[in-house]
Amino acid sequence: MGKQKARAYHAQTRLSVFDLQAELGMTKHMGGQQATEELVELCYIDETTSVLDVGCGVGLTARYLAEEIGCEVVGMDISSRMIVRAEEYASKAGVSDHVHFRTGDIQDLPFEDDRFDVVIVESVVSLLDEKQKAIRECVRVARPGGYVGFNESVWIKLPPQEYLEGLSDKAGVHVGVTTPEVWKQMLSDAGLKDVAARTYEPDVRSELRNTIRRIGFGDLLRVWGRAFRLYRQDPAYRDFVQEALSEPKEMLEYMGRGMFVGKKSRPLAI
Repeated sequence: MGKQKARAYHAQTRLSVFDLQAELGMTKHMGGQQATEELVELCYIDETTSVLDVGCGVGLTARYLAEEIGCEVVGMDISSRMIVRAEEYASKAGVSDHVHFRTGDIQDLPFEDDRFDVVIVESVVSLLDEKQKAIRECVRVARPGGYVGFNESVWIKLPPQEYLEGLSDKAGVHVGVTTPEVWKQMLSDAGLKDVAARTYEPDVRSELRNTIRRIGFGDLLRVWGRAFRLYRQDPAYRDFVQEALSEPKEMLEYMGRGMFVGKKSRPLAI
């Protein structure tokens, strides 16, 4: 297909990238299971907590919260195919009574104000242009005194402009990664206080280890098997993968992950 056609394919099928992940049965965020557990700790999630998992993908985090912590979870994703797969996994795991799923957009959440004790987001906002709008929506649906937490890609070292140009084409989705300083300011501007921020440089071995912890080695082998078959059978997917992975070493030089958590302010007593 070539680079030009592959990029045209990306532009025409932006959401199909996420549909592809649903087909494979795996969604990934930086830091894997370790990052999710850290987010749980920073947001003080326990069995009494009501949680909204925004951008839940195929529901791995929601299922973990229901299975291991026993809290009530609503998982939401913009992709209906992700939601179908998430419901299948939850039913298979026997946690459908604790976790529920629905489609929705992080920039216009379909929930009333002050609905959840905790709102968590993993690898979603970095794909958006209007980050502040998305963050404000997450804060809106959190109850006063509750926590809003993000695990997202960040620049640990600003790349040169020529590297940034065309990066979204290579990834197949919009890449709007920013710095930890900008993240902290966005959370403060959205009305969160006591903002905690942690950043981590990339570690390939740690990423693989925590991905295996997240989905299990057997399921990971099955995902790789599906991906290999699709790679062999679909030329468009093959060109997409080759283009997206064309500069992985440069990506590791600049991009890490950040954990950002804040507490929603309570209204002042009159």
